[in-house]
Amino acid sequence: MTPSGMASSSQLIPRVADVLELLADKASSKRLELACLMHPSVPLWVESDPGRLCQILTDLVGNTVKFTDPGEVVVWVTLVEESRDDALVRFKVRDTGIGSAPADQAKLYETFAQADSSTTRKYGGTGLGLAIAKRLAELLAWTITQRNQSNPRT
Repeated sequence: MTPSGMASSSQLIPRVADVLELLADKASSKRLELACLMHPSVPLWVESDPGRLCQILTDLVGNTVKFTDPGEVVVWVTLVEESRDDALVRFKVRDTGIGSAPADQAKLYETFAQADSSTTRKYGGTGLGLAIAKRLAELLAWTITQRNQSNPRT
């Protein structure tokens, strides 16, 4: 939905490219490879709120870039399911960053929260990015999940 409450048709590739371009200098300065892999089955056009999609992706990818150095951050876009009128698309942000303990994961989506005070001292930030992304996703009836692997993190 757009701010007026109407969904709009939006090209997916330019939206993701805009986010990666916005974060490219920061990633480059940290010697990070920043990439997107979009499966060919993903529709080129989707009904969504392009502004909110970009904000959510910017918060998720930006947070990942912040906590990864050096290494890689990859945005994977895949088609989960498709019907005649709808498509369910998954965005996965995978990185080689520091990860987080399972006990700290829920805390990361709370406002003004970070895993621990040493994280705040080392990386800075307000602890709002992931909370905003999660709240926007919920307003759009989307979900955000986190799954840690030993390294890399998803």
